[in-house]
Amino acid sequence: MLITQCKHELRQLAADRLLYALIVLFAVLIAYGLWNGERWVRFQERAIAAAHQEEATALTRAKQQAERIRLGQEKPRWWSSSTDLRGFLWYHLVSYAVKPPAPLAALAVGQSDLYPYLLKVDTGARAGFTTAYETANPRKLLLGPFDLAFVIIYLLPLFILALSYDLPRPIPCLRARTM
Repeated sequence: MLITQCKHELRQLAADRLLYALIVLFAVLIAYGLWNGERWVRFQERAIAAAHQEEATALTRAKQQAERIRLGQEKPRWWSSSTDLRGFLWYHLVSYAVKPPAPLAALAVGQSDLYPYLLKVDTGARAGFTTAYETANPRKLLLGPFDLAFVIIYLLPLFILALSYDLPRPIPCLRARTM
C-alpha cells in the first residue's frame, strides 16, 4: 500500500512543471554557493601569501641593513637598527599570525568573514585584536556569506515546502485486522 502511494505521489510531482523549474533554480543556487565559497577561500589564500611575502621582504631588508652596518656604511640610531634587538622588534620585524582555511572551507564560509584569519603581530602599544578588524558593511555582515551551507540549511527546506505544498495527505490504512 505504501509503495503504491509513493509511486502515485512521485507521478504527481513529475507531472508538475514547478518541480523542474525549482530543480534548475536549486542547482544554480548550489553552483553559486560553491563558487562564492571557493572565491572567499582563494581571497584568504592570496592575502596569506601576500603576508608571507611581506614578512620575507622585511627580513631581507633587515639583513641588508645589518650587512651595511657591519661594513660601516651605515650608522643608524638604536631604534631603527636591525642589529639592536629593540630596533629590530620595533622597526624591522613584520610577523603575522595566520589561520589558513580548512580543506572544506569553501563549503561553509561560516564566520570566517567576521573573525580575522590574518593578524599582524606587533610590539607597538596599539597592537591587538581591536586594530586587526577591517571595516565592512554591517548589513552584509548580518546577512552572512552565501555558500553551500546557506543553501542547504535555509533554502533546501523552502525548496521542499514549495514542492510539497499541495500534495494530498496520506490516508491511513483502514483495513480490519483478522485474528
